[in-house]
Amino acid sequence: MNRKLELLLAGRALRSLTLGYLGVIAPLYLARLHYSVVQVSLVFTAGAVGGMVLTLAVGVLYYAFFRNIRPPEERARAAGKAQ
Repeated sequence: MNRKLELLLAGRALRSLTLGYLGVIAPLYLARLHYSVVQVSLVFTAGAVGGMVLTLAVGVLYYAFFRNIRPPEERARAAGKAQ
């Protein structure tokens, strides 16, 4: 397997693990601090909406600045088709 792909998959696995852990521990912690169910759900809703907004912003910025960058293999294929 490609080293970059291994790093990508490891990063995604680590992110999933931490988000799962956060989804279990954070409500318990907030409940222990005497937050109501409504307050805990508002915290998680705000986090989810914030994550969606950031994902959209990163996607738009990537498209605006890096849409013409291609891997070397793809550039070679495109150059071969043009000739």
